[in-house]
Amino acid sequence: MNPSLNFFVISIIMLFIAGAVKRSGFIDTLLDFSLKMGRTERQQSFLMLLIFYILSPLFLGIPLISEMQRKSGVFKDRKSALTFFTFSAIFGSMLLPFGNLRNMFLADYQNYIQPGAASSMLYFPHLFIFLYTSMLIIQAFSIPFIFGNNKSQLDIVVKRFRWQELVFSAIVYLFIVIYYGRKMYFAGLVLLSGIFIFSFVGKETLKKMDWWMLLVSIPAIPIFLFTKAHPLHFKQGWDIAIPFLSSGFINANISAYLFSEPLMNIPHIFVAIAAGAAIPVIGGYEFIYLFFIRKEKISWRLSILFAGIFIVLAAISQLMR
Repeated sequence: MNPSLNFFVISIIMLFIAGAVKRSGFIDTLLDFSLKMGRTERQQSFLMLLIFYILSPLFLGIPLISEMQRKSGVFKDRKSALTFFTFSAIFGSMLLPFGNLRNMFLADYQNYIQPGAASSMLYFPHLFIFLYTSMLIIQAFSIPFIFGNNKSQLDIVVKRFRWQELVFSAIVYLFIVIYYGRKMYFAGLVLLSGIFIFSFVGKETLKKMDWWMLLVSIPAIPIFLFTKAHPLHFKQGWDIAIPFLSSGFINANISAYLFSEPLMNIPHIFVAIAAGAAIPVIGGYEFIYLFFIRKEKISWRLSILFAGIFIVLAAISQLMR
């Protein structure tokens, strides 16, 4: 089956999951809890950082950024806080095959050319664990230089979350994990997920869904058909450099669709596109969301710092294979 169609359908399923989690108020509750528990700005940001790295691999990067935008006013330097946590969402989401749209397409494409094989993210887990943990540690150690040590004067009331939507999300997540572990066929995933979606998803969840993300997914279909007819070939070494540059200065998702053809080195592509997505403005759809949908500004100093560090780590990771 056409992997771009698989990807498009799965992206819809993931949007239902993310919408249900947003509807549950779970993320809102966790972030409020971190603000309440932290006595200073630094403690609050550290707790939030852990939440971002734990939840963003579950395709919750955009919901996390959305909630963070609403709460970023509690930080003295709001722009730096938004930048810091947007990078946290990007770096955290790269850990799993379904952490973001880029990974999802590459994982589905790999299954297309190597039926039944585990995703490169599972086959070479040390690469992605190295990048994930390295950036978590680096961001954690950077907190004292970004956030103040002033005592929090906030009187936060932690609201209860709705457990029904969380149960639905957990069940469909299980189907997704089984599918990406190559233990379930695509038809089975669609059937089982469809049953739960039609049974449990209501109008309020539909309103919470980030439908604009389908605009990121749709180009995969025509681009896949183009590259299938006109495959792109590069000499060794350029199979990293060109996807990276294209991801940073065109768009990471477009690059994933363009350069994931059978003769390319899929693990290289995963890492190169993840590095390119860290370049602000149009690299990753997370920055597109922040810039063009939410109309926010970022700290360019932090952006250059974190993007530069991650690019260096991505290059080092290629020596670990």
